[in-house]
Parts: sequence; structure tokens; C-alpha cells
Amino acid sequence: SKVHLSFISGLLFMLIHLLNPEINILVQGLNLFCAGFLLTILYLKFKNIWLPFVFHFANNIFYSKIELITGYKLE
Repeated sequence: SKVHLSFISGLLFMLIHLLNPEINILVQGLNLFCAGFLLTILYLKFKNIWLPFVFHFANNIFYSKIELITGYKLE
């Protein structure tokens, strides 16, 4: 089902981020899982890979700008 697929994709999204040494999976794991779940739902709903891609890109840019402006790394 779509829910199961989204759940598995969320887990994979979380696990692939283990390759980034700056990520603490114990702290950020739930957020990463939810992001992967949401991105999968967006793809399944709109049948377009670009929407989740743009959401992911915009999220990364947003947090990078916040970190650059404030000097505070958001978890």
C-alpha cells in the first residue's frame, strides 16, 4: 500500500543520511524519517518527482541560510 511504501521510503531516507558524519541519527532520526515519509507522499499524490525534489532543496537552503545568519546549527 502507499502507506507501507511511504514508511519504507522514510526509513531509507533516514538511513541514507547516516552517510553524513554531521548527522546524529539519535537526535535527527525522527525528523529525517518524517521528511522521507512526506516526500514520498508528495510524489505519490502528484506523480511528479520535481515537487519532492524542490521541497528537499528548499528545506536544505532554508536551514543553511538560518545557520549562516545566526551561526546556530539547527538540529
